[in-house]
Amino acid sequence: MSSWFVRGVIGLWLLCCGPLWAAEPRGVTPDKRVALVIGNAAYPGSPLKNPVNDAKDMATALRKLGFDVIERTNVGQKDMNRAITLFGSKLGGDSIALFYYAGHGMQVKGRNFLIPIDAQIDSEASVRSETVDVDALLEQLSQGSLNLVILDACRNNPFERRFRSVGGGLAQMEAPKGTLIAYATAPGKVASDGDGRNGLYTQELLKIIQTPGLEVEKAFKRVRASVAKATGDAQIPWEASSLTGDFFFRPGGGAVPPSAPAVGDGGAKTDPAALELAFWESVQRSDARADYAAYLSSYPDGRFAALARNRIGPTAAPLPGANESIPQPPLPRLGDYWRYRGSNNNGQDSPEHRITRVDDNAYVLSYRSNQNENMVEEHDR
Repeated sequence: MSSWFVRGVIGLWLLCCGPLWAAEPRGVTPDKRVALVIGNAAYPGSPLKNPVNDAKDMATALRKLGFDVIERTNVGQKDMNRAITLFGSKLGGDSIALFYYAGHGMQVKGRNFLIPIDAQIDSEASVRSETVDVDALLEQLSQGSLNLVILDACRNNPFERRFRSVGGGLAQMEAPKGTLIAYATAPGKVASDGDGRNGLYTQELLKIIQTPGLEVEKAFKRVRASVAKATGDAQIPWEASSLTGDFFFRPGGGAVPPSAPAVGDGGAKTDPAALELAFWESVQRSDARADYAAYLSSYPDGRFAALARNRIGPTAAPLPGANESIPQPPLPRLGDYWRYRGSNNNGQDSPEHRITRVDDNAYVLSYRSNQNENMVEEHDR
């Protein structure tokens, strides 16, 4: 009988028959993560290059981080409002709510508005009837326990020059309690649409939210530093925060929180995300490529699909029975654990490290120090 099948059956048995927490990573508290992601680019007469790519890439990243994502691109006002209403209906007192918007935005008399692709704005009076008021969006978030609003909408747009009361970029808003509002650039300033696949702000944000153990406000500080450096301080992202708790896109150790499982009067019930996690945990330390192929067969777009494909790749351990005259030591792989040998800066009892990213030039390691701090290191390959 195949080894992956045995381990998979054991993992699923533990999930269904044992305590519910048996399938969850250590140190991860389940939360209900819900996101609405909108990217508008197809504006008649003033199209943008990046917002649809930005929205698609952000939606993909958030799904891998455990969010239930509502994704919309190139939508009119009616569809934007419907999506916002659907978003609000999914939120509850235990929800982590995230709203991301890329596209044209504008401010009129200190209020911010997001512009649908079908907006017909020919006067200041028409702004309210043709756009989406950000204040109305914030009202939908009032039910969540922690709210993140990310506005990559500070692009220069053709409507701003028509009216005296319209300012450049977006206006500063006061974040309601438990909310962080992030702008691609400082209030009243404009940001470039970008020359690559993504706008610069979203490009850096996509990288940094993958960092294990990085608290959300520190994550946005890193984004600000990266964008400011890349633009010579011409574009400086900005946030308004009234958060009262901590939030991590990816908790320490690289674990991704599964969706909160449904629990009723009958006790714990199986959850698709937890089932996938149990399957992955049953194969993640295997040296057999067939085990990872089995995971990909069941979850081709799963949260660990990239890791599984990496294990199957040329750096994976050889298949059993492979004819190799001289065995080669395996290269470090995503998810591997290891410790330093001998004396080092962490002391004699060095903490356990985990490889959380591998690219062509470097390995990125995460671990808890002897002082119980979340640490990240990058080493050249």
